[in-house]
Amino acid sequence: MKIPRLPKRKAIIGREIYGSLDLCQFVLISVYFYLLPLSHMTAIHQHPDKNIIRVQLKQNALLHGLNEEQTSELESYLTVVDGGKGDFLLHQGVYDMEQYFILDGVLKRVVSNSEAKEMILRFAAERGSETSYAAWRLKKPTPYSIVCLTKARVAKMPLEQWVHFIERHAALKQAFEYHVMSSMSDIMRSEERRVGKECLRLC
Repeated sequence: MKIPRLPKRKAIIGREIYGSLDLCQFVLISVYFYLLPLSHMTAIHQHPDKNIIRVQLKQNALLHGLNEEQTSELESYLTVVDGGKGDFLLHQGVYDMEQYFILDGVLKRVVSNSEAKEMILRFAAERGSETSYAAWRLKKPTPYSIVCLTKARVAKMPLEQWVHFIERHAALKQAFEYHVMSSMSDIMRSEERRVGKECLRLC
């Protein structure tokens, strides 16, 4: 299902309406619109493209080694979400985290500073995955956002549920944690190169 986006005209009207509301009413309406995309998720067994989605999950770099029983169990935890270009799957600074398996499209991991300037940390495409596992383990808020760079379809599940699942499957846990550490290492190397180039430019 498509994640709804507020049209420009409605956004303008919304600002006009908000101006006449007290703080409590404003917060309630804001929370409603923030949570609205969550009501547009579809379980795999109810999805019209369920057969294609099941094939795509089997092709995922992390999940291709699962047997039929494990795949069936994992599928029961997953919901499918379609996002448009620029849609946020995960917001920076939150504690409610999820595990994402990319079925179609490209996602980007983005960090924003206090001046609202953004820096892209990494990209992830179909057959890949995205996570905030390190932050979850450290009991910290998400240090970055996960955004649809293109129109994208993902299968997602609560991160805590994903952790419980991999704890019972040692090979999958090892592959997943290697993927997380490898991604972090790539980001660090990329940042080192960027800082090095900036130093050379300023010297």
